[in-house]
Amino acid sequence: MTKKGKIDYKVTQLKESKNGRYYTLFLDKKNVGTFLKSTVRKFALEVGDTISEEELKKIIETDQVKRLQDYSLRLLSRRDYSENEFKEKLLKKGYPANVVEQVINNLKELDYLSDKNFIKNYVAHSLSFRKRGKVAIKQELLKKGVEEKAVDAYLSEISEEVPARELVEKYLPKIKRQLERKKEKKKIPGNPKNYLKNKLKEILLRRGFTSRTIEKVLEEVTI
Repeated sequence: MTKKGKIDYKVTQLKESKNGRYYTLFLDKKNVGTFLKSTVRKFALEVGDTISEEELKKIIETDQVKRLQDYSLRLLSRRDYSENEFKEKLLKKGYPANVVEQVINNLKELDYLSDKNFIKNYVAHSLSFRKRGKVAIKQELLKKGVEEKAVDAYLSEISEEVPARELVEKYLPKIKRQLERKKEKKKIPGNPKNYLKNKLKEILLRRGFTSRTIEKVLEEVTI
């Protein structure tokens, strides 16, 4: 220990792993952990070096940031995440909050993590493939921690009419067949046209389309 109370450590061994990607670091003959080869090179660690307690903390933090960022890039290559959703996922890995924050900031700077891009991709997929309306999409995005203002701003610029029409085209023949079966059993609903449109309206509401879109699309339906 130095006069100022700071602790210094001596690098007594650097044991390379079989795959050459890691080094086990020994300070004063004690194993203090396994570090990435890139971390050891960055700090130019060699047997015989003396490092302070602060330097050791920096080495550990740098290694954690690199490991977590590599893990993050693998996750983001598979699918998109909102910033909040991804941050929560990283915190569950057990890394310190400051390490997670560094990684999140790095990913945002590199444009690998962006709520703006996430909203855009999520909305496009939900409309085209899941046939979900704006109301449902907004609720889902808010649950993922996306800022409401950003969601509203983007949704105000897009239309949900195409998937709504596609759902009408898909379900109208089925509802008509249901109506025919009711007629055969003499269980005819009051007004057949109203019955058909009400059934379609129920479907579109469950899918989360706005009342305005539902009204417009159903006005176009020829029954």
